[in-house]
Amino acid sequence: MDGAYVAEKEKCFNIFKENLEYIENFNDAENYSFKLGLNYFADLTTEEFIALADVPESLDWREKGTVTTIKKQSHCGSCWAFSAIAAVEGIVRIKTGKLISSSEQQQIDCSKHGNLGCKGCWMDKAFKYIIKDKGRACENNYTYKARDGNSGNAAIAVAQIIGYKDENVIPHSTMVSLLLDMEKTEDGTKYWLVKNSWGESGYMKLQRDTGKPHGLCGLAKKSYPTV
Repeated sequence: MDGAYVAEKEKCFNIFKENLEYIENFNDAENYSFKLGLNYFADLTTEEFIALADVPESLDWREKGTVTTIKKQSHCGSCWAFSAIAAVEGIVRIKTGKLISSSEQQQIDCSKHGNLGCKGCWMDKAFKYIIKDKGRACENNYTYKARDGNSGNAAIAVAQIIGYKDENVIPHSTMVSLLLDMEKTEDGTKYWLVKNSWGESGYMKLQRDTGKPHGLCGLAKKSYPTV
């Protein structure tokens, strides 16, 4: 039997085993309301699968009406809340077709289990609280104060999620944190466009495909919500 053929079969089988192990670990964790299963893509790597898909060279979520207007974080260290809320706003828009500006202040005031309000926190803990609280209020009903506060009166939840996922590498088709766009500069440099309070009209560019495992500034190691 041809040696190249045997080597290719062995490679595919090892990829299949790795994917099967991932599926089994995912299902055993029971963190989601769904389970994964095998299909005819199970012997492909993530890169090989993406190569088969119709993935565009560039993607700007603003053009798809998936991004709310620029918000000012001010002097409060609430980047974790803005990051989590922006991700929720985007995924809810993708799922339901409704773009709803949600409340960062409610997250700061009410998400107290391990969160430190204006002193900082992590997106994962923010997502856990949103799931537990069954959503976030509309920003108009719970406005941003840029300071720590006490949990306000119960507000109607308008943006809900069922889970979240951590990624070491950003999938091209995934809405992650404040990530909005993948593009190229005129000289061919690839970059991520990131929503922020500063930069070019509230956005900043971070180089992608840098060869670093977690990307520039750790951008490729992020969390995103699921609905």
